[in-house]
Amino acid sequence: MAKIAEFSPQSLSNTAWAFATLAISNAPLLNALSDASGATLARPGGVLSSPSLANLAWALVKLRSQSCSMLEAISLPAMNMDNCSPPQLSNLAWSCASLAFMQPPLLAAVAASSQSSSSKWNSQQLSNLAWAFAKLLYFDVPLMDVVACQAQRTIEGLETSAHDLAAIAWSFATLELRHQPLLDAVACAAGRTISSFTPQNIMNTSWSFAVLTVPDLPLFSAIAWQAIKTTGDFQPQGLALTLWSFAALRISKLPLINAVSSVAQRRVQEFQLHHLTKIAWASSVLMMPPEQLHPLLDTILSAVEGHLRHMSSPAAHSLLWSLWHSGSPAAVGDIFTGWLRGGVDLGDMSSAAEVLLLDAEWRRGVEERFWLMLLSASSRKGTVREVISKCGAEVALPEWVSVDDAAWDVTKVGKNKPELAKYMQRFASLQKWVQPSSGNHWDKLSSLIEFVDHRFRRGVPKVPESAAELLRLLETF
Repeated sequence: MAKIAEFSPQSLSNTAWAFATLAISNAPLLNALSDASGATLARPGGVLSSPSLANLAWALVKLRSQSCSMLEAISLPAMNMDNCSPPQLSNLAWSCASLAFMQPPLLAAVAASSQSSSSKWNSQQLSNLAWAFAKLLYFDVPLMDVVACQAQRTIEGLETSAHDLAAIAWSFATLELRHQPLLDAVACAAGRTISSFTPQNIMNTSWSFAVLTVPDLPLFSAIAWQAIKTTGDFQPQGLALTLWSFAALRISKLPLINAVSSVAQRRVQEFQLHHLTKIAWASSVLMMPPEQLHPLLDTILSAVEGHLRHMSSPAAHSLLWSLWHSGSPAAVGDIFTGWLRGGVDLGDMSSAAEVLLLDAEWRRGVEERFWLMLLSASSRKGTVREVISKCGAEVALPEWVSVDDAAWDVTKVGKNKPELAKYMQRFASLQKWVQPSSGNHWDKLSSLIEFVDHRFRRGVPKVPESAAELLRLLETF
């Protein structure tokens, strides 16, 4: 290590690659390589070739290095990747994603070179590339179009493994890109090879088709058959997301529902809050018979009491709606009030108030104004609260209702707005995502009122005249 300061960029890469290939992780050596990288690259001629950069990134992942300083120093300038082979490009993208290393100029160079050499890629390289761009939420539609066409070719050529099929589907679903010919090819190939699908493959594939709203019945029949066979091998997340996917597409397979329910009740202590509430919601949506559904919901409701510190709006809404929709004798208003008395912050359950309003209206209950005031307290200040408060007739909130009125941090958004949280690493400054919001129709109505009011002010343009103005319009809704 004494001579590392004298290493050339190529020697740095080769050394890291050699130790990774031999699976020898030496922390002092990695720290020394990291410390030396900046000075080495700053010297005249201190340039690392693109293939060497790919090898270095791969080595950092394999050695479980927590430092990205070498990659940061190397990839600051835009790079030409034309001399990289498909395996090197694939490994580089995969390594950046594994290290959570987001460097747009580097990714743009990888994307450009990948498109020009796409005909040489195999299914594993394509799936790794797609997975990496999805993991980093880097949107490059031309690249993903090329990946889709080439992946379709390899899939139809019977060259794709179950893991790669699931990874490709997951990548396009994560980026919310629906390429129907590719999805058709994935569904056909998955149906042929379903017996080789692991629980992880099943979860990723079913979730992807559900997110993209592709109810391929032959595929889901095959998935249900394989899932039932391997139910005992599933992790809680796999069981919850697989059943959720069937429910999201309204594809009911009672044997699968029964199998998941049996495992969930037997292993309920292993399940986290969002797993339990997804199973409750899915079982109710898929019309599980009441004599089986009500015991399952009772088990889940009891288990949730041990997870109140993790309560979130989606979880509260899912569970209360499931109880109400199933005709359970449990009173959703009493359950919700019990959670509030247990110290759960109202902002972590605000969207569930919609279920309470629905229940009160159905029963002609007198609690409706109280639920409306809960919506008011958990909504944005200003017009939002004013609109709801008028309907709630200014009912006072009791002291035992906890309301955190501060701006939301990443953790808070992750609990209550999971569909938005994944974008915060790139758009963390968007006000809409970091402020308390009930997510209900009152909020949307008040947003509309605020928008119209703003547009009628003197000097405000009536139509978007710039990219920034258009972005503000999109953020409003």
